[in-house]
Amino acid sequence: MTTWPGAWIAERAEVRYSGVSTAVDAVDVRSLAGLALRRNQKRLLLIVSTVLGKHIPAAPVDVTGAAHRLGAAVEALGLPSPVLVIGFAETATALGYGVSEMLGDAHYAHSTRAPSRAPLVSFVEEHSHATVHHLAPTDPSIVRAARSIVLVDDEISTGRTSMNIIRSLMGVADCRRFVIACLLDSRPARERGTMKREAAELRVDLTLLALGEVALEIPGSAAGALKPWLEHSFAAELAAGGSLETVPVVWPAGAVLDGQDGFSRADRDRATKAARGIAAGIHTLLEGSPSVLVIGIEEFMAVPHAVASALAVSGLNARVSSTTRSPAAAIDEDGYAIRSVIEFAGDADQGDYPRFLYNVRAAEYDVIVVVAPRRGPFAASRALLKSLAEGSRVLSVQITSPVPLEGPHFSSYPARDVRWLLTDVTDSVPESSGVERELAIQSTHHYSESLPIEYTPDAEYLALFDAALETRSRTVAVAVARLGEQLLVARGESLVLISLARAGTPAGVLVRRWLAAAHGLDVAHYTMSIILDRGLDPVALDYLRAHHEPAGIAFVDGWTGKGSISSELRRSLAGLGARAQGFGPDLGVLADPASTATWAGTHADVLIPSACLNSTVSGLISRTAHSSKFIPEGCFHGARFYAERAREDRSRDFLDSVTAWFSDIAPEELVVPARIAGSRDLVMAELTRLRERYSVDRDALIKPGVCEATRVLLRRVPELLVVREAGLPDAVHLELLAAMRGTPVVVDPDSLFSAVGIIRSLRTK
Repeated sequence: MTTWPGAWIAERAEVRYSGVSTAVDAVDVRSLAGLALRRNQKRLLLIVSTVLGKHIPAAPVDVTGAAHRLGAAVEALGLPSPVLVIGFAETATALGYGVSEMLGDAHYAHSTRAPSRAPLVSFVEEHSHATVHHLAPTDPSIVRAARSIVLVDDEISTGRTSMNIIRSLMGVADCRRFVIACLLDSRPARERGTMKREAAELRVDLTLLALGEVALEIPGSAAGALKPWLEHSFAAELAAGGSLETVPVVWPAGAVLDGQDGFSRADRDRATKAARGIAAGIHTLLEGSPSVLVIGIEEFMAVPHAVASALAVSGLNARVSSTTRSPAAAIDEDGYAIRSVIEFAGDADQGDYPRFLYNVRAAEYDVIVVVAPRRGPFAASRALLKSLAEGSRVLSVQITSPVPLEGPHFSSYPARDVRWLLTDVTDSVPESSGVERELAIQSTHHYSESLPIEYTPDAEYLALFDAALETRSRTVAVAVARLGEQLLVARGESLVLISLARAGTPAGVLVRRWLAAAHGLDVAHYTMSIILDRGLDPVALDYLRAHHEPAGIAFVDGWTGKGSISSELRRSLAGLGARAQGFGPDLGVLADPASTATWAGTHADVLIPSACLNSTVSGLISRTAHSSKFIPEGCFHGARFYAERAREDRSRDFLDSVTAWFSDIAPEELVVPARIAGSRDLVMAELTRLRERYSVDRDALIKPGVCEATRVLLRRVPELLVVREAGLPDAVHLELLAAMRGTPVVVDPDSLFSAVGIIRSLRTK
């Protein structure tokens, strides 16, 4: 017969642990938990759950079973919808997830000690080693709209933490129905009375459900009897001959990975499918391994548990555990709940506090699988992996999750202005000089496989940029307003702006600011990659579909030239089939000289000052790049962040200069001049004329329009600059760039465009 893992403390300190099963579950309460010594002055004993997969490795079916029994009891209450389930970090994050699985359309989020964004609420767990919790879901409305809130923890010992969060939640949610669901209720009688009285004072309807009720009686002599054992730290025995293998995996775009972000029912389905995919992917690496331990990191427990469950279903003897911040004495004695410990440090960016992994000994498992995000506070630290690999075969499953990037960590734009559906490839994408890159593009390489070395303007050129900003900001402001009004009519208040990086990004930011200023709307704005001949980033589309209705999405760019991006947008969406279903192929731009956009602020060939600079007017972000050499499958297309160029940055200058004119725009200016009949035919005829007159062997080398011509002179190898007239205000900066680069300038009064850039052909015959 197995000794109860609390017997050692009970015998030495005359601690009494007795209890009864509740109406929720007919279970022996000793099978739910054991006892260990806390290294925490606030509380002597730690009730150690046997069915959490936390301090004691557990069979996934036992973890799931406990959560589902608890969830079924909550479901039987018939709570009013919408229902929100909140799991307490760090021990109850997988437990809470399992409870939410039994509640249909309920949302789930867990508290966190490392919020990814500004918290909606914060609360205190008074007896914990790390007292402050935060609730920071991506969509705060799941909290604000909840009519019933279920709080899930492994144990309720006083109820103070639960009451703290209830008070905090009442400040942001009009909810009066609360349920506390836990594995064990160990509250003394006085705390039960206090909790009931506080609920009445708050005028909330509060129900408490537990699988077991426990009376934990600790005599005054216990501290003295157990104190000599508090500093025991029996290190796990790690035999020689281990190994470490890294297994990179990509979490599907749009599938929630971090429980603090919040899961809907659909999110849970996607996450379960993704976890099963991870298990299937590593199953072949585990063949011939009778016993497998899956380890999560601190509050990152739900996904490792789902992976372990899938491995168990496949026939492997799998168990699940997790690291923790909770300090406890490790005593290798029969009847004690924590018999060994691996203590380890986090990486440099993970915080300076000790971490622990309990009850894991190398000899007990053929393979240890550590499942964690590749980066962030809950990545597997090098110290942990090194310790485990000294005596075990270790697979480090490192999950990359394509999530939007935000300023100031990525871009100089504020996070509220734009979220970037891009992968940060600052350290991995090569930059090449103009001629070298042009040769590659015109031969065997696609332009998206490298980045140009960013042009650094001198004082004379910057003076021209400032002059353009001064003379053209109002023109741009009117174009922004016109475009914003058209998009609002077309998509309504469900509008989501998707700018095409990077020329479209400043345009998207400006349209968003116009809609806020003119209509008080807080419109979501993302920027994503589109690459000629390769199309829209399908991973970004997956993310957008998961978070927004495709019918509300409007694509935005800065301007048109030949209309190549308009054509690429249509072709790409058509080619993606069901993956692009519901996304409209319409494009909105500030200036549409090519006559290909659905919505435009103007059809004239005018200078948009943001075309005059590169990253330093686009949030310090490069143009987008994509290659399997530096972007893993399943990740967004990439871009660099030039943080080192912060002193040169003019991004906010451009935005502020344009938005300053918003209040000056009269209603009659919002009417867009009609497009000239047959204008697209005129554009195509002009391209033919230019190709023949200047002996250009293919259309790809012709970049019509003042904005496109600017890009030729900034980052390509120009052959010729064609202007309609010398000294044209919108083309003065082009003539200066041409002089700097030794590029001939031709005045062509017949040109349909203010300026045209022609790229030098570097093909060898």
